[in-house]
Order: sequence, then structure tokens, then C-alpha cells
Amino acid sequence: MKVQRRVTSMPPRDKAAKTSDDRVAEAVDAVCDELGITDRRGRALIARRVTAAYLSGPRQPLNLVSAGLG
Repeated sequence: MKVQRRVTSMPPRDKAAKTSDDRVAEAVDAVCDELGITDRRGRALIARRVTAAYLSGPRQPLNLVSAGLG
């Protein structure tokens, strides 16, 4: 009996490569752990804020910008 392999158009994902979802989930976990947030509602609030920050892109802190380091 010959087994047919399913061909996909996408290469297998490298385990070392992280998606934006992975990065956001790690950030949410870190923030919740640091603040001691364990309830679902609190985690959802943190997740929304972290996601919004991730989507808005990197920013320089104002003290670095005013010091000419940004």
C-alpha cells in the first residue's frame, strides 16, 4: 500500500522563528507574571494593550529623544 503525502505550498515553520502572535503572547505572559495578574479578564485587558502597542510600532522614550539619543 502506497501512502500519499500531502503537499502544502508553505514550507514547514522553523521552530526558532517566532511570529508576531508568539511575541505578543510572550509579552502578555511576562507582564501578567510581573504584575501578578491571573484572572482571564485582567489578561485580556493586558493582551489588548500589548497588541495595540505592538501594532503601533516601535517608539523612542521621550527622555532619549530630548537627549538627542533617539
